[in-house]
Amino acid sequence: MRKLSLLLSSALLATSLYATQYDYEVSVMGGVTEHEDVTGLDSKGVYGAELQYNGFENSFFSPELAYYYSPRGGGGDTTVQRIFLNGVHNFHESDKVTAFAKLGAGYEIVELDRRVNIENGNRDSVIFDAGAGFKVALAEHIALKLEAVYANKLNKGTIDQSITFLAGLNFGFVPQAAPVAPVAAVAPVVKKKPLLIISDDDGDGVPNGQDKCPNTPKGVKVNADGCPLDSDGDGVPDFKDDCPDTPKGFAVDTKGCAEKMNLLVNFAFDSAKVTNGAASRISSFAKYLKRNPYKATIVGHTDSIGTAVYNLNLSKRRSEAVKALLVEDGISADRLIAVGKGESTPIATNKTKEGRAQNRRVEAILQK
Repeated sequence: MRKLSLLLSSALLATSLYATQYDYEVSVMGGVTEHEDVTGLDSKGVYGAELQYNGFENSFFSPELAYYYSPRGGGGDTTVQRIFLNGVHNFHESDKVTAFAKLGAGYEIVELDRRVNIENGNRDSVIFDAGAGFKVALAEHIALKLEAVYANKLNKGTIDQSITFLAGLNFGFVPQAAPVAPVAAVAPVVKKKPLLIISDDDGDGVPNGQDKCPNTPKGVKVNADGCPLDSDGDGVPDFKDDCPDTPKGFAVDTKGCAEKMNLLVNFAFDSAKVTNGAASRISSFAKYLKRNPYKATIVGHTDSIGTAVYNLNLSKRRSEAVKALLVEDGISADRLIAVGKGESTPIATNKTKEGRAQNRRVEAILQK
């Protein structure tokens, strides 16, 4: 067995190696097998074939199916057939030579001379093998293959050992794709954003694209849409409004000052009594008059039910009731005039209950 040890060591330590280049390898091999003396078999010639598959990516072993046949002769009328399933590991370092090692198991069929069989107990059995060798590239698809295979099997309570030396030609099929070289990381290109020039022609702080009032005069306060503020909501912007606190509901002139207002004081049918809700609106109107030097004409109205004379009188009583509340709130009586217009100026139809309720009202007309 010293020959096996020396061969394995020299193969595994080989320094000139090459990479497997094909998915399939077929090797046609020939050589000699040396058996232990206890088997009763002399050295025998052997030939066979090996099929190896290298297509499993990142696999440590490549599967190999091997068949060897030793014919009669050179050790009696004996034939030996062996079939193995091995795992082969290739060592890759150069483009010309590949060293390899293999390990596996199989089955041995022995057709022995009857005398040798009886004396030595040789029989068919499971067999284990380990081997090593190398391949030397001869051409694009062909390599010289040299290897040694050590085998042992359990035979009648003993372990029979043998070593086989093989040489042959290795043929490669289906070239493997060349490994892709890693691509060096490329730093991302950072594109500089172009400077965004924001135009604001009227200088109010709102860009042209969002400015709904693009011609606002310089210095005028604007809202988010770029339009001048209108604090009292009367439709006249603050910078033009001489009366910036006009109560809601007043009709105003071009300077934002009140001209006429429906005080939203409505009355029950045939009544001149001011309701609590209406009284609060009258109080708000009184506060406005205190801030602004207006005189006010309080005008009462009715619906069309009843006679014109009665309604004229009723409307006058309603305006007087409102005037009285304004005076109570601190407005001088000489700034107020109470008049009634009866049913003469409706603002809604008198044919419906709702319309008539709107017509029973009091309005204020303002004069400076």
